[in-house]
Amino acid sequence: MGRDRPLTALVPVALAVLALATLLVAIPWLLERRFEPPPVAAAPPPPPRSPEEIRAFVDRELAGRTVLTRAQGSQNEPVVTVEVPPNASALAEAETLRKAAERAGFEAYAVDVDGLDAEARFYQQVVVARVRFVPTVPRTIDVPPAMRPALVALIVTGIGESTTLPKALERAPIPLTVAIDAFLPGTLEAAEAAAHASHEILVALAPDSPAASQGKAVPYASGFLLSEDAAVPPLADPFQVVLAPHPLAPGPRTVVAQWGSPERDTRLALRRALWLASRTGSAALVVRADDPLLPEVLALLADTPHIRPVLASEAARPAEVKGPTREDAEREQAAVMAQQGG
Repeated sequence: MGRDRPLTALVPVALAVLALATLLVAIPWLLERRFEPPPVAAAPPPPPRSPEEIRAFVDRELAGRTVLTRAQGSQNEPVVTVEVPPNASALAEAETLRKAAERAGFEAYAVDVDGLDAEARFYQQVVVARVRFVPTVPRTIDVPPAMRPALVALIVTGIGESTTLPKALERAPIPLTVAIDAFLPGTLEAAEAAAHASHEILVALAPDSPAASQGKAVPYASGFLLSEDAAVPPLADPFQVVLAPHPLAPGPRTVVAQWGSPERDTRLALRRALWLASRTGSAALVVRADDPLLPEVLALLADTPHIRPVLASEAARPAEVKGPTREDAEREQAAVMAQQGG
C-alpha cells in the first residue's frame, strides 16, 4: 500500500525543501543589508571662484599693509607689491597668505623669487593674481661676525657687441665675472680680452638657440647666466657655474643673482646683494657693462667692510672658499687635545 501513495502527498515535502533553500539564500543577504553602512552622499564640488573674488580676498588680507606698487603681470594679472619689515621673512609672509587662501577655498602657492623676495600666486588654471613680498633693505649693511667675510660676486653682462672690454673692466679693483653674448661681432675678441684680464667667463644664455652651441661660441666659458624664467640647460660639466634671477635646483655651482640696471635701480640691487650676503654668507649681483653706475659699484664692493668680492664660482661654494671658521678651528684643536690626553 505504501508504494501506492499518490504523488500529491509529496507536495508538502517539496514545498518545505524549497522554503528552506530560499531561507538559506535570503538570510545572509538580509543580514548583509542590515549591517551595511548607509551610503554617504558625495559632497558637491566647491563652486569655481572668479578672479574678482580672488582679488577681493587679496584686498581684504592686505588691508593695513604697506603697499608699494600695483601693476599688471605678463598675463594681465594684478601684481601687488607689499613691504616686509627687515626682521621678517618674505617667504614666511607669502606662506601665511597661502594658508589663508586655502582656508578660503582658493588655489594658491608660496614661491621664493630671488632669495629675498617671495610671492603668493593665485591660480585658476593660469595665474590670476600675485602678491609680492619685498623686505625692507636697511641703508647700512652690518655683516654679523659669523658671516664675515660675506662673499659677493659681480657679474658684468652686455658684452660681445664690441671687440674690446669696457675700460672699467680692464683694470678692475676686484675679481670679476663677465657674461658674454654668443654669436655677436665681438664675441671671440671680448672673450680673449676677458681671459687675458683674468676674469671668469660665462655665457649670457639667449633663448633662441641651444645652450650647447652658445657654449661652444664663447671661448673659456665655465658656465651660464640665465635670463628670466629660463631653466638650467644640460651641463657638459656638473661643476659649471649657473646664475639666474630666480632660485635654481641645488647644485655644485648654482647662484641666485640680484639684477641691477638703470631701470631697476642698480644701487638698490647692490644693497640687496650685500644684505643677502650678510644673511646667507654669499650673493651675486648682475650689472650691465653700459650701466653708468658700474664704476661706483666696483669701488663700493672694493671698500665695503667685511665684504669679500669673489668670482661667481666662488660665491656658489662659500664654505670651501672661506675655509673653517675660528670656532671650527678651536673645536678641532680641542678634539685633538682631548684625543691626545686620552
